[in-house]
Amino acid sequence: MFLPNHRAMWEKYRTPIAVATIVRSEDSGSESVFVVAQNGNTTLFYDDVEDVFAVGTLGSDNMLTLIGYVGQLHYAIAAISDGDV
Repeated sequence: MFLPNHRAMWEKYRTPIAVATIVRSEDSGSESVFVVAQNGNTTLFYDDVEDVFAVGTLGSDNMLTLIGYVGQLHYAIAAISDGDV
């Protein structure tokens, strides 16, 4: 459930939906995921294979390095916040 503080974090970090590339393993090759928010190069994206939001680092080549799966959006947006909202 989105509380007012979650909404404030969402408004601060959300981005227009964009596609980025992630490589889960050499066997699976590259896949596209949807970026929904960023704090610097720390990126929140939706992983439609795992059906959860996840956090990663976005490189200048538009490649994501997975940091971890977070779950629901209100938890995920808090995971990338600076704690200042």
